[in-house]
Amino acid sequence: MLQERDRKLISSLDFYARRTLRELGKSIRMSPQGVDYKLATLERDGIIAGYYPVMDFHKLGYLYGRVLFQYHLTTEESEREIEAFVCAQPEVTWVLQFEGEYDLGFIVLVRNISAFDAVLKRIVLRFGRYIRKKIQSIGIQLEQFPLRMLGAPNERKQLSSPERSPALLDTLDEAILRAVGVNARILLVTIAMEQNVPARTVAYR
Repeated sequence: MLQERDRKLISSLDFYARRTLRELGKSIRMSPQGVDYKLATLERDGIIAGYYPVMDFHKLGYLYGRVLFQYHLTTEESEREIEAFVCAQPEVTWVLQFEGEYDLGFIVLVRNISAFDAVLKRIVLRFGRYIRKKIQSIGIQLEQFPLRMLGAPNERKQLSSPERSPALLDTLDEAILRAVGVNARILLVTIAMEQNVPARTVAYR
């Protein structure tokens, strides 16, 4: 059972997971040490599974593709095989299992429509006999809503729009994005040591 402070802490991390322990403590009236202990407990109990950044894929030069599959004549084994194959595709970033009209959904990040079609053909070529129906679309704008069931304010944040021009990234930018992509709360000094650059350079980037 989540305590009120647990809910507030998770809500504080929702839109900006890189808040410091001091900043988080200020928002829930707790010492940094207390926040650190709370986070460790929530992680240990599996309530917080990890921290990830939500990136503007359009500014990174990608299209956001969404796919839904409705299965046909599958077994548990064939479903596991389909899902494992989808998860193994390098362009796939999210995979969801459903109960209802559709059985599987996934999100693909690609450079263009042709690349999106190539991913789908790769999957359908192997498992088409199990797919009764599929729906595919390209996301035009992405907005994130807060976890309002935890008492977060009723607001939303626009995360991506095709009107934004792609950013120019160098190898250090890409290395930083890869690092925070694995753990959004990774310390700047850790990234700096891995990339052999000053921490202030990482902070500026």
